[in-house]
Amino acid sequence: MITRTGNLNGITDAVFGVLTGSGLYGTNVYLKGTFVLHSGKKIEEAIDDVKNDLNGRITDVETNFEIREGQISSKIKKLILPYRTQNRAKQMLPVALLLLPRLLPPPGFLQIMRLKSATDAQGAATNAGKILEEVTLKESSITQTAGEISTKVTEVNKKVTEANTAATNAKNSATSASGSAGTASGKAG
Repeated sequence: MITRTGNLNGITDAVFGVLTGSGLYGTNVYLKGTFVLHSGKKIEEAIDDVKNDLNGRITDVETNFEIREGQISSKIKKLILPYRTQNRAKQMLPVALLLLPRLLPPPGFLQIMRLKSATDAQGAATNAGKILEEVTLKESSITQTAGEISTKVTEVNKKVTEANTAATNAKNSATSASGSAGTASGKAG
């Protein structure tokens, strides 16, 4: 076992590089106790901060997804409403044409109205077809966007799980190291 307490000048470590100043250096060292980082926080506090940050980010992603989902639903309704209105008008046209002769007796006027109504119906049918194409295209785009959002949420959840695992492993290592330091301190005393 290699250990040095005090002047660390002259030690070159594969991980830490060239060491300077005073301190404790060792290999295969087991320490126990409270470990405080340069920031002044204990290791457990730093791990909790990381967990809280990740949980906040997950909540933000979920909230953004719910907002986006509501916006998509609203846009679909706006696109479908004109199509439904035109479709109803098209369905009511035969009934209107049947009632017109009773309401408007002059035959010449009725023929003009039938031609105009047929032209309007054709225009409405063409418009409805275009709107249906647009709705279908946007629905496909919305489905794709929802799939991408779902994939991002899955990725974030995976990273959170990895971070939690790493945090737990670090905490366990710190606890184990702290225990060993107490044992070494007890043996040295």
